[in-house]
Amino acid sequence: MTSEATLPRTPSSDNWRHLLRLCLIAFPLLCPLVAGPSANAWQLLTSGVCAALLLFCSPNGSLGRGLLAWLGLCVAAVTLSTHGPMDMRLMACTVLAAVGLLAVAGAAAIRQNAIPSALAWGLLLAGALNVLVGLLQYYKLADALVPWITSPTFGRPWGTLRQPNQFATSISLALIGVLWLYVTWDSRRMRISLIAAAVLLIAATAASGSRTGVLQLALIAVTAGGVAWKERRAPTPARRLPPPLALLAMLPLYFALNWLLPHLSATGSGGKAVASAGALVQRLQPTALGNESRLTLWHNVLSLIAERPFTGWGWGELSYAHFMAVYPGPRFPVLLDNAHNLSLIHI
Repeated sequence: MTSEATLPRTPSSDNWRHLLRLCLIAFPLLCPLVAGPSANAWQLLTSGVCAALLLFCSPNGSLGRGLLAWLGLCVAAVTLSTHGPMDMRLMACTVLAAVGLLAVAGAAAIRQNAIPSALAWGLLLAGALNVLVGLLQYYKLADALVPWITSPTFGRPWGTLRQPNQFATSISLALIGVLWLYVTWDSRRMRISLIAAAVLLIAATAASGSRTGVLQLALIAVTAGGVAWKERRAPTPARRLPPPLALLAMLPLYFALNWLLPHLSATGSGGKAVASAGALVQRLQPTALGNESRLTLWHNVLSLIAERPFTGWGWGELSYAHFMAVYPGPRFPVLLDNAHNLSLIHI
């Protein structure tokens, strides 16, 4: 009699496994739980649990010697460092260990095309839901969803992530997922749906008013356009990605939507949304009110990097370093408490 462990997996079981991976990837970007005293404790816990379950659902694999040595060196450097409290250093070591475990899972799953497909769909799912929530917040229509999400001021969306730059990064990750799915699906109907999804993602990026989002969109458009151009010049053209000009057109589409979205308001508060969209450029100006220009912030952070270029200031110590530093020029007046980057926050 054949044991249950040796029975072949059915297509149904593979579909459920794929759906579970998809949800585990998407949920950390959608987690609505927030409680004190540490505002991001639930998000970190959720990300860790989802990462552990994703590892459990992945096939066995092995870690390359180079990556293993690099992770070991990082753990040793963090452990032996005298910067930052011990609990923060232990947290850093735990994060590095999690990176190694997920790398093992990814190395094993990449050969089966299991994780890439679930990753693309998971990021697209999280991005699509954040687009819906973000546009409701942008037009001040999200009050009914409180307390599952927050309701920011008119014209300032951040989805489920409570920070516009992290919201924009989530949208950029979803856009990369759209491009990957466009390449791997030959269905005309599916590709049209993905193009429509890409337009909505770009609209959400425009609504965020995030300079991080603009930079990420430019990098995605230029990189994907270059790959598409090389595809079409190859001896056997693959023609999988959209045409290069269509990919580069994402940038003028962004600026057109940045102008259009505030004028679609029917609440009479369109001026506030226009002002929010204009903040995209305003906060880059050195004459911004109260030295709150991003140029001032970048000068301050470069000064901190120059003071400790190799050891840094320690895990979670940026706020202290910024508060205690004496800068040669103007000081950015807001305390810095996070990386304003979704990948760094979750990884």
